[in-house]
Amino acid sequence: MGKWPPFLLFAALFFSVASGMGEMPQKDRADTDGDGKTDEEEILAGTDPEDADSDDDGIPDGFEFDWLGDADGDQLINALDWDADNDGLSDGLERGYVAHHADTDLSAGHFTPDADPSTRTNHLQPDSDGGGVSDGVEDLNQNGRYEPNLGETNPNNAADDDEDIEPIDAGSEDGGADSDPDTEIDTGTDGDTDIDTGTDTSSEPDAGDLWGGLSGGPACGCTAVGRATRDFRQLIKIFDIFN
Repeated sequence: MGKWPPFLLFAALFFSVASGMGEMPQKDRADTDGDGKTDEEEILAGTDPEDADSDDDGIPDGFEFDWLGDADGDQLINALDWDADNDGLSDGLERGYVAHHADTDLSAGHFTPDADPSTRTNHLQPDSDGGGVSDGVEDLNQNGRYEPNLGETNPNNAADDDEDIEPIDAGSEDGGADSDPDTEIDTGTDGDTDIDTGTDTSSEPDAGDLWGGLSGGPACGCTAVGRATRDFRQLIKIFDIFN
C-alpha cells in the first residue's frame, strides 16, 4: 500500500481534532447527585453537587426554572431560594409537587405538598393573577388548595382580590371564616345570659336579656357592677311574686 498524500494526512488530522472540539472531559460532565446539573455547574452556581435539592423545596436543582435567576431580588439564586418569589409559598407547592425528592431535608421546613396539584401558581411571581394580593395571602393556610369556605380568595382569579380576606375564626360554628356576625349565647363575666348578635359591644342589656325579658325592665346603660345590682333587684321582684 502506498503512502497517503500529505494533503490527505492533513485533512484526516484536521477532522480528528475538530470532531473532538467542544466536548467536555468526562470528569467535567460528572453529576454526582443526579439532579441534572454537572458538578462543575453546581460549584460555579453555589449549589451543592452532592445534594440534589440544595434549597430543600422539593424540586431537584436541575429542574428549577431559571435556576440562576433571582426572582425576588434577595441575592439568592432561585435554585438556593425555597420561596423564589417571596410570597410565603414553597416553590414545590406552587409547582404542584405532592412528593419531595429523596435529598429534600424536611426538617428545614421548606417543602409543603400541594393539596390540589390540579391547580398551580407561578412560583416566580408573587401575585400570579395580578390582582394586587400575593398568592400567600390569598391561600390563607398555604396548602395549595383554594378553599373559599375558609375565607380564601383564588390566587388564580384577579376579580376576587378586592374582597375582604378574613382570618380563620376558630370560634365560629363551622370552623371557617366568620364574615357575618353570629347569633351566639354569651355567658360573659357579668353573670347574665344574653343573646349576642356579634355587634353589641355596649354594657346595655341585649334584646334577649333574661331579666329584661321576664320583667320588661328598662336598659340601665351601666357598668358590669351596675348590671349586677339591677339583676339582683329583678331577683327580689321575682322572689316577691312567689311569696
